[in-house]
Amino acid sequence: MIIKITETGSLKNILENMGYLFPCGGKGLCGRCKITASEFSPTSLDKRFLSEHELSEGIRLACDKEVVEPVEIDCELREKPKDIKPEHPASYVIFGEKETEIGLTDDGMILENIVLPSCPPITTELKAQFNLHAIEMFEKFKVAKAETIIILGTPERVKAITNIDVPFKYGDMYYAIDMNLPGEDVYIPPVPTPETGSHDLVELLDIPENSLVISGPVFMYKGEDILCITSDKDCISGYGKLAFKATLQYFIQETKPENIFTFENVKESIEAGAKLIERRARYLATELLISNKRKAELNRLAKRTVTMAIADDDLWQDILSKIKLED
Repeated sequence: MIIKITETGSLKNILENMGYLFPCGGKGLCGRCKITASEFSPTSLDKRFLSEHELSEGIRLACDKEVVEPVEIDCELREKPKDIKPEHPASYVIFGEKETEIGLTDDGMILENIVLPSCPPITTELKAQFNLHAIEMFEKFKVAKAETIIILGTPERVKAITNIDVPFKYGDMYYAIDMNLPGEDVYIPPVPTPETGSHDLVELLDIPENSLVISGPVFMYKGEDILCITSDKDCISGYGKLAFKATLQYFIQETKPENIFTFENVKESIEAGAKLIERRARYLATELLISNKRKAELNRLAKRTVTMAIADDDLWQDILSKIKLED
Protein backbone atom coordinates (compact mmCIF):
# COMPACT_ATOMS: atom_id res chain seq x y z
CA MET A 1 0.00 0.00 0.00
CA ILE A 2 1.37 3.42 -1.01
CA ILE A 3 1.27 5.88 1.89
CA LYS A 4 2.19 9.55 1.75
CA ILE A 5 3.92 10.67 4.94
CA THR A 6 3.70 14.41 5.51
CA GLU A 7 4.67 14.52 9.20
CA THR A 8 8.27 14.67 10.32
CA GLY A 9 9.86 12.63 13.09
CA SER A 10 10.10 8.93 13.86
CA LEU A 11 8.60 6.87 11.03
CA LYS A 12 7.84 4.11 13.52
CA ASN A 13 5.74 6.44 15.67
CA ILE A 14 3.99 7.89 12.62
CA LEU A 15 3.03 4.47 11.28
CA GLU A 16 1.93 3.21 14.70
CA ASN A 17 -0.34 6.26 15.08
CA MET A 18 -1.81 5.39 11.67
CA GLY A 19 -2.70 1.93 12.99
CA TYR A 20 0.15 -0.22 11.70
CA LEU A 21 1.77 -3.00 13.73
CA PHE A 22 5.49 -3.62 14.17
CA PRO A 23 6.15 -7.36 14.65
CA CYS A 24 8.75 -6.93 17.43
CA GLY A 25 7.42 -3.63 18.73
CA GLY A 26 9.90 -1.66 16.64
CA LYS A 27 12.93 -2.82 18.65
CA GLY A 28 15.00 -3.70 15.59
CA LEU A 29 15.05 -7.41 16.41
CA CYS A 30 13.04 -9.12 13.69
CA GLY A 31 13.83 -7.43 10.37
CA ARG A 32 10.22 -7.72 9.19
CA CYS A 33 8.96 -4.10 9.14
CA LYS A 34 9.76 -3.72 5.45
CA ILE A 35 8.88 -0.68 3.38
CA THR A 36 9.95 0.44 -0.07
CA ALA A 37 11.39 3.94 0.04
CA SER A 38 14.74 4.50 -1.64
CA GLU A 39 14.80 8.07 -0.29
CA PHE A 40 16.08 6.63 2.99
CA SER A 41 19.77 5.73 2.95
CA PRO A 42 20.46 2.14 4.09
CA THR A 43 21.32 1.93 7.79
CA SER A 44 23.38 -0.71 9.59
CA LEU A 45 20.10 -2.34 10.63
CA ASP A 46 18.98 -2.52 6.99
CA LYS A 47 22.29 -4.10 6.02
CA ARG A 48 22.00 -6.66 8.80
CA PHE A 49 18.59 -7.97 7.77
CA LEU A 50 18.20 -7.18 4.06
CA SER A 51 19.98 -8.65 1.06
CA GLU A 52 21.96 -6.56 -1.43
CA HIS A 53 19.19 -7.10 -3.96
CA GLU A 54 16.53 -5.85 -1.53
CA LEU A 55 18.60 -2.78 -0.71
CA SER A 56 19.08 -2.02 -4.41
CA GLU A 57 15.29 -2.26 -4.88
CA GLY A 58 14.80 0.46 -2.25
CA ILE A 59 13.57 -1.86 0.50
CA ARG A 60 14.24 -0.57 4.00
CA LEU A 61 13.21 -1.28 7.59
CA ALA A 62 10.79 1.27 9.03
CA CYS A 63 11.71 1.00 12.71
CA ASP A 64 14.87 3.16 12.69
CA LYS A 65 14.01 5.83 10.11
CA GLU A 66 13.51 9.55 10.66
CA VAL A 67 11.25 11.52 8.31
CA VAL A 68 12.69 14.97 7.57
CA GLU A 69 10.49 15.88 4.58
CA PRO A 70 7.33 14.50 2.92
CA VAL A 71 7.89 11.05 1.44
CA GLU A 72 5.87 8.27 -0.20
CA ILE A 73 6.46 4.73 1.00
CA ASP A 74 5.16 1.34 -0.07
CA CYS A 75 4.24 -0.20 3.27
CA GLU A 76 4.08 -3.96 3.88
CA LEU A 77 3.11 -3.70 7.56
CA ARG A 78 -0.17 -5.12 8.81
CA GLU A 79 -2.86 -2.88 10.24
CA LYS A 80 -4.11 -3.47 13.76
CA PRO A 81 -6.91 -6.05 13.53
CA LYS A 82 -10.43 -4.89 14.24
CA ASP A 83 -11.36 -8.40 15.38
CA ILE A 84 -8.92 -9.81 17.92
CA LYS A 85 -9.75 -13.44 17.09
CA PRO A 86 -6.70 -14.85 15.25
CA GLU A 87 -7.29 -16.33 11.80
CA HIS A 88 -4.33 -18.72 12.00
CA PRO A 89 -3.53 -19.19 15.70
CA ALA A 90 -0.19 -20.81 16.48
CA SER A 91 1.92 -21.21 19.58
CA TYR A 92 5.59 -21.26 20.38
CA VAL A 93 7.41 -22.41 23.48
CA ILE A 94 11.09 -21.97 24.30
CA PHE A 95 12.25 -24.27 27.10
CA GLY A 96 15.51 -22.67 28.20
CA GLU A 97 17.85 -23.55 31.03
CA LYS A 98 16.64 -20.64 33.18
CA GLU A 99 13.37 -19.49 31.57
CA THR A 100 10.40 -20.80 29.66
CA GLU A 101 8.70 -18.48 27.16
CA ILE A 102 5.25 -19.25 25.76
CA GLY A 103 3.53 -17.19 23.09
CA LEU A 104 0.45 -17.01 20.88
CA THR A 105 0.90 -15.88 17.28
CA ASP A 106 -1.24 -15.18 14.25
CA ASP A 107 0.30 -15.34 10.79
CA GLY A 108 3.76 -14.53 12.13
CA MET A 109 2.66 -11.80 14.56
CA ILE A 110 3.14 -12.30 18.32
CA LEU A 111 -0.17 -11.44 20.01
CA GLU A 112 0.78 -12.32 23.57
CA ASN A 113 3.62 -14.00 25.41
CA ILE A 114 4.73 -14.84 28.92
CA VAL A 115 8.15 -15.60 30.43
CA LEU A 116 8.26 -18.04 33.36
CA PRO A 117 10.91 -19.77 35.48
CA SER A 118 12.11 -22.89 33.70
CA CYS A 119 10.91 -26.39 34.51
CA PRO A 120 13.21 -29.37 35.04
CA PRO A 121 13.36 -31.74 32.04
CA ILE A 122 10.44 -33.83 33.28
CA THR A 123 7.70 -34.65 30.77
CA THR A 124 4.68 -34.04 33.01
CA GLU A 125 5.99 -30.72 34.33
CA LEU A 126 6.93 -29.37 30.89
CA LYS A 127 3.56 -30.30 29.38
CA ALA A 128 1.64 -28.92 32.34
CA GLN A 129 3.49 -25.61 32.16
CA PHE A 130 2.91 -25.19 28.43
CA ASN A 131 -0.69 -26.45 28.33
CA LEU A 132 -1.84 -24.28 31.23
CA HIS A 133 -0.56 -21.00 29.83
CA ALA A 134 -1.24 -21.76 26.16
CA ILE A 135 -4.86 -22.64 26.90
CA GLU A 136 -5.27 -19.43 28.93
CA MET A 137 -4.13 -17.48 25.85
CA PHE A 138 -6.49 -19.45 23.59
CA GLU A 139 -9.42 -18.63 25.85
CA LYS A 140 -8.49 -14.94 25.97
CA PHE A 141 -8.36 -14.72 22.17
CA LYS A 142 -11.38 -17.02 21.66
CA VAL A 143 -9.67 -19.85 19.82
CA ALA A 144 -9.97 -23.56 20.55
CA LYS A 145 -6.39 -24.62 19.85
CA ALA A 146 -3.28 -23.84 17.86
CA GLU A 147 -2.98 -24.81 14.23
CA THR A 148 0.73 -25.41 14.81
CA ILE A 149 2.95 -25.47 17.89
CA ILE A 150 6.72 -25.01 17.63
CA ILE A 151 8.90 -26.35 20.44
CA LEU A 152 12.40 -24.99 20.97
CA GLY A 153 14.71 -25.65 23.87
CA THR A 154 17.57 -27.46 25.50
CA PRO A 155 18.19 -31.03 24.26
CA GLU A 156 17.04 -32.53 27.57
CA ARG A 157 13.77 -30.61 27.59
CA VAL A 158 12.99 -31.22 23.91
CA LYS A 159 13.51 -34.95 24.46
CA ALA A 160 11.39 -34.95 27.61
CA ILE A 161 8.35 -33.22 26.10
CA THR A 162 8.47 -34.95 22.69
CA ASN A 163 9.89 -38.39 23.57
CA ILE A 164 12.20 -38.02 20.54
CA ASP A 165 15.81 -39.09 21.00
CA VAL A 166 18.38 -36.33 20.49
CA PRO A 167 20.36 -35.29 18.56
CA PHE A 168 18.61 -35.12 15.18
CA LYS A 169 19.63 -33.00 12.19
CA TYR A 170 16.25 -32.39 10.54
CA GLY A 171 13.12 -30.77 11.90
CA ASP A 172 9.78 -32.45 11.32
CA MET A 173 6.03 -32.16 11.87
CA TYR A 174 4.07 -34.38 14.27
CA TYR A 175 0.46 -34.73 15.39
CA ALA A 176 -0.13 -32.69 18.54
CA ILE A 177 -2.62 -35.23 19.88
CA ASP A 178 0.16 -37.84 20.05
CA MET A 179 2.06 -35.55 22.44
CA ASN A 180 -1.03 -34.50 24.40
CA LEU A 181 -0.60 -30.86 23.38
CA PRO A 182 -3.40 -28.36 22.54
CA GLY A 183 -2.97 -28.07 18.78
CA GLU A 184 -3.27 -29.80 15.45
CA ASP A 185 0.40 -30.12 14.48
CA VAL A 186 3.72 -29.74 16.27
CA TYR A 187 6.90 -28.63 14.51
CA ILE A 188 10.08 -29.82 16.21
CA PRO A 189 13.18 -28.00 14.87
CA PRO A 190 16.48 -29.89 14.74
CA VAL A 191 18.60 -30.47 17.84
CA PRO A 192 21.99 -30.88 16.15
CA THR A 193 24.22 -32.14 18.99
CA PRO A 194 23.63 -33.61 22.47
CA GLU A 195 24.68 -30.26 23.99
CA THR A 196 23.29 -27.75 21.46
CA GLY A 197 19.68 -26.71 21.96
CA SER A 198 17.36 -25.76 19.12
CA HIS A 199 16.75 -22.41 20.87
CA ASP A 200 20.45 -21.62 20.38
CA LEU A 201 20.67 -23.00 16.84
CA VAL A 202 17.86 -20.74 15.55
CA GLU A 203 19.82 -17.66 16.66
CA LEU A 204 22.33 -18.46 13.89
CA LEU A 205 19.76 -17.98 11.11
CA ASP A 206 20.52 -14.27 10.66
CA ILE A 207 24.09 -14.28 11.98
CA PRO A 208 26.75 -13.64 9.29
CA GLU A 209 29.31 -16.27 8.37
CA ASN A 210 32.64 -16.34 10.23
CA SER A 211 30.97 -15.24 13.47
CA LEU A 212 31.23 -16.52 17.02
CA VAL A 213 28.05 -16.52 19.10
CA ILE A 214 28.19 -16.95 22.89
CA SER A 215 24.99 -18.12 24.57
CA GLY A 216 25.65 -18.71 28.26
CA PRO A 217 28.19 -21.56 28.36
CA VAL A 218 27.53 -22.47 24.71
CA PHE A 219 29.95 -21.28 22.02
CA MET A 220 28.87 -21.53 18.36
CA TYR A 221 31.21 -20.64 15.52
CA LYS A 222 29.51 -20.21 12.15
CA GLY A 223 32.16 -21.11 9.58
CA GLU A 224 32.50 -23.87 6.98
CA ASP A 225 31.24 -26.09 9.77
CA ILE A 226 29.26 -24.80 12.72
CA LEU A 227 31.37 -25.79 15.70
CA CYS A 228 29.43 -25.92 18.97
CA ILE A 229 31.17 -26.42 22.31
CA THR A 230 29.69 -26.15 25.79
CA SER A 231 32.16 -24.88 28.38
CA ASP A 232 30.33 -26.37 31.38
CA LYS A 233 30.32 -29.99 30.20
CA ASP A 234 31.17 -32.53 32.89
CA CYS A 235 34.71 -33.12 31.60
CA ILE A 236 35.71 -29.47 32.05
CA SER A 237 33.07 -27.99 34.36
CA GLY A 238 35.39 -28.41 37.36
CA TYR A 239 37.48 -25.54 36.02
CA GLY A 240 34.51 -23.17 36.35
CA LYS A 241 35.17 -19.71 34.92
CA LEU A 242 38.59 -20.81 33.73
CA ALA A 243 36.93 -23.22 31.30
CA PHE A 244 34.81 -20.38 29.91
CA LYS A 245 37.86 -18.14 29.46
CA ALA A 246 39.88 -20.94 27.86
CA THR A 247 37.07 -21.84 25.46
CA LEU A 248 36.60 -18.20 24.46
CA GLN A 249 40.31 -17.75 23.78
CA TYR A 250 40.42 -21.09 21.95
CA PHE A 251 37.73 -19.98 19.50
CA ILE A 252 39.39 -16.61 18.93
CA GLN A 253 42.78 -18.18 18.21
CA GLU A 254 41.53 -21.16 16.22
CA THR A 255 38.76 -19.55 14.11
CA LYS A 256 39.72 -15.85 14.02
CA PRO A 257 36.08 -14.70 13.84
CA GLU A 258 35.16 -11.47 12.07
CA ASN A 259 32.33 -10.91 14.55
CA ILE A 260 31.68 -11.97 18.14
CA PHE A 261 28.14 -11.74 19.53
CA THR A 262 26.93 -12.44 23.06
CA PHE A 263 23.50 -12.47 24.70
CA GLU A 264 24.83 -11.86 28.22
CA ASN A 265 26.83 -8.94 29.59
CA VAL A 266 29.76 -11.10 30.70
CA LYS A 267 33.00 -9.24 31.38
CA GLU A 268 35.26 -11.76 29.62
CA SER A 269 33.14 -11.71 26.46
CA ILE A 270 32.88 -7.93 26.27
CA GLU A 271 36.61 -7.48 26.88
CA ALA A 272 37.26 -9.89 24.01
CA GLY A 273 35.31 -7.58 21.69
CA ALA A 274 31.91 -9.27 21.77
CA LYS A 275 28.88 -7.19 20.79
CA LEU A 276 25.94 -7.52 23.17
CA ILE A 277 22.75 -8.36 21.25
CA GLU A 278 19.23 -9.42 22.22
CA ARG A 279 17.94 -12.92 21.66
CA ARG A 280 15.68 -13.27 18.63
CA ALA A 281 14.48 -16.85 19.13
CA ARG A 282 10.85 -15.80 19.63
CA TYR A 283 10.73 -13.87 16.36
CA LEU A 284 12.57 -16.58 14.46
CA ALA A 285 10.10 -19.11 15.90
CA THR A 286 7.22 -17.14 14.38
CA GLU A 287 8.99 -17.18 11.00
CA LEU A 288 9.55 -20.93 11.23
CA LEU A 289 5.83 -21.41 11.91
CA ILE A 290 4.88 -19.90 8.54
CA SER A 291 7.92 -20.36 6.29
CA ASN A 292 9.13 -23.64 4.78
CA LYS A 293 12.11 -21.72 3.41
CA ARG A 294 13.19 -20.84 6.95
CA LYS A 295 12.73 -24.47 8.03
CA ALA A 296 15.00 -25.58 5.18
CA GLU A 297 17.62 -22.97 6.17
CA LEU A 298 17.57 -24.26 9.74
CA ASN A 299 17.97 -27.86 8.57
CA ARG A 300 21.00 -26.83 6.54
CA LEU A 301 22.52 -25.15 9.60
CA ALA A 302 21.92 -28.26 11.69
CA LYS A 303 23.53 -30.45 9.04
CA ARG A 304 26.70 -28.30 9.26
CA THR A 305 26.82 -28.46 13.06
CA VAL A 306 29.57 -30.48 14.75
CA THR A 307 31.06 -30.71 18.22
CA MET A 308 34.33 -31.93 19.69
CA ALA A 309 35.90 -33.13 22.93
CA ILE A 310 37.65 -29.85 23.64
CA ALA A 311 39.28 -31.15 26.83
CA ASP A 312 41.41 -33.44 24.63
CA ASP A 313 42.62 -30.58 22.43
CA ASP A 314 46.27 -29.56 22.97
CA LEU A 315 45.65 -25.89 22.16
CA TRP A 316 42.79 -25.67 24.66
CA GLN A 317 44.90 -27.32 27.35
CA ASP A 318 47.78 -24.90 26.65
CA ILE A 319 45.44 -21.92 26.92
CA LEU A 320 43.95 -23.27 30.15
CA SER A 321 47.41 -23.76 31.66
CA LYS A 322 48.37 -20.14 30.89
CA ILE A 323 45.13 -18.84 32.39
CA LYS A 324 45.76 -20.85 35.56
CA LEU A 325 49.20 -19.27 35.89
CA GLU A 326 47.77 -15.77 35.38
CA ASP A 327 45.14 -16.35 38.05
